[in-house]
Amino acid sequence: MVKLIETVEAVVRDVLGGMSLKDSMTSADIHDLVREVRRRIEARYDNGSTTPTNGLYRFMLPDPDISQVAVVGV
Repeated sequence: MVKLIETVEAVVRDVLGGMSLKDSMTSADIHDLVREVRRRIEARYDNGSTTPTNGLYRFMLPDPDISQVAVVGV
């Protein structure tokens, strides 16, 4: 659980770190930021492919835009 917390904190700081609390944002902006945080936590992108990293995807809610597939060995 500590690894999950550390990973989420690092990613959120990286994605949101340069933003001001006074910045105006739309719901679409927030959606995009949350999606980017999830993308960085749940998967690693190497040469266009997506592979789960460190099993952190198991702690996340499923993305409703992606069809569900069975994961063997989880």
